[in-house]
Amino acid sequence: MFKGKCKQVYIVDTPSDRRKGRSNIQYGISEVRFYKDPFLIIFSIIFVSQIVIIGTSVVTGKSGFSLTPYRNAFVALVVCLVFAVQLASIHRVQSQIPLRLKAILAFNTFFASFMALVGAALEWPLVYQISTLIYLLANILVFFSSSSIFSSSFYSPKGTHHRLVFVVFLGLFSVLIEYIVPVGKMDEQLRRVLIVLGLCCLSKNKGTAILGIILIALGLSELDQITRSTIIYFVTAVIAILYLKNYAGKSIFLISLFFLVCIIFWNSIDIEFLSQNRRILQLKQIMEGERYISDIVAFRQRIDEAEMVITAREESDSLFVTFFGFGNGATLDMAWGIDAAVTNNAFLGSRSVHNIHFLPFAYLYRYGWIGIIFLIVVVFHVLANILKFRRYASDRDIFSYFFFVYPLCSIAYSSSASNHFITDFMNYVCFAYCFIYFRKFEKNSTL
Repeated sequence: MFKGKCKQVYIVDTPSDRRKGRSNIQYGISEVRFYKDPFLIIFSIIFVSQIVIIGTSVVTGKSGFSLTPYRNAFVALVVCLVFAVQLASIHRVQSQIPLRLKAILAFNTFFASFMALVGAALEWPLVYQISTLIYLLANILVFFSSSSIFSSSFYSPKGTHHRLVFVVFLGLFSVLIEYIVPVGKMDEQLRRVLIVLGLCCLSKNKGTAILGIILIALGLSELDQITRSTIIYFVTAVIAILYLKNYAGKSIFLISLFFLVCIIFWNSIDIEFLSQNRRILQLKQIMEGERYISDIVAFRQRIDEAEMVITAREESDSLFVTFFGFGNGATLDMAWGIDAAVTNNAFLGSRSVHNIHFLPFAYLYRYGWIGIIFLIVVVFHVLANILKFRRYASDRDIFSYFFFVYPLCSIAYSSSASNHFITDFMNYVCFAYCFIYFRKFEKNSTL
C-alpha cells in the first residue's frame, strides 16, 4: 500500500505520459486505504444488510417487497453514521474540496432541509418525512466524503486486485448464505454491483477476466432470482463498455447477436423457472398481439400513479407546488390500486403510498419543476461523462470503468423504479469520482 502525504499531482496522465509508459502511481499519488474506500464501505454495508434482512424476515414473518423499507432504513442509517464519522476524521477537508463543490453541497443541504420543512408543514406521515430526509442527507454525506478522499488519493493496480478479491470473497459468502439459510436471498443491489464490476473486469486484460467471470457467476448464481433489474443492469453495462472500448463495429455485431439469442431463448426455452416469467410472458403476448399493454397490471398501475400526480398538482392550484412540489414524505392514496404488490406491501397501508414508480413523476410530485431540473442535470452529466471518458477508457483502471458505467445502469433501471435511485448510495460514490476525475484532468491539461 502507498503511504505518506499526497504530492501535488493529478490523476489523469497526458497522452505523452501514456506513450512514455508512465503511470499515475509513479507520480506519487497516494493509494486509497481500504478502511476509507467509499466503494468497499458501501459494498460491505449492503452485504451486512442481507444478513439483517434475513433476521428481520424470521422475526416479522415478512418477505419480498414488504422487507424493502427495513432494508433501506438500515443501509441509510449505517451509511449516515459511517460517512459522518469518516468525514469528521478527514484532515484539512476545507482545503481539499473545491469551491464549486462546496457550493453544490451547500445548495443540496439547504434544499433537503427546505423540503423537510415543506413536508412537515403539509403534515405528511412522519416516518416518510424522516426516511426521505435521511436518504438525502446520506447521499450528501457520501458525495462529500468520497470527494474529499478522491481529491488526495486514488486506486493503484495493486490495490485494484486486492479490492476485487475482497469483493469476490463477500460475494461467495453471500451466495453461501443464499444456499444455506432457507429465507436467505442475495441483496438485489449486491447482485447488480457484482455483475457490472464483473463486466468491467472482462473489458481489461486476461488476468482480471477470470475475476470478472467469477463476479458475474456470483451475480447470476440463482437463475430463479434473475429479475428485471438484473437484466437491465447487465444489458446497459455491456452496451456502455462496448462503447467505451471503441468497439463500434463489434458493438453492432454483438448487440445483434444478443437479440438473436433472446429470440431463440424466447421461442425455444421454457421460461417458467425465471422469477420474472410472468412479466416476460406478458411482454411476449403483447408482441404477438394476444393482449394490449393497458391490460398489464404493473404498467397500468404506473400510468395511474402518473395521472394521480398530475391531478394532485392541478388541484393544488399553487405556484409554490408547481415549482417545489409537495415536499418530503408526500404520499398518494392508492386504496383503489390494481397492483397488489403495491397496495399490500405499502409500509403504512394502501392509503399512504410513498413510492411512485416512474422517476420523473416521483420527483415532480415531491420537488416540483426543481426536481425535474435536477434529474435532467444528473442524466446530462452521466451521459456527458461517458462521452468524455471514452477518450481515456483504454488506459483506465477497472474501477474507473465501474464508476462511469454504474450510474448509467442505475438511471436506466430507476426510470420505472424511482425508489432505487434515492436509496442507491453507490451512485454518489460514482458521482464524486467522476467529478474529481475530470477536475484533475482539467488542471493537468493546463500544466
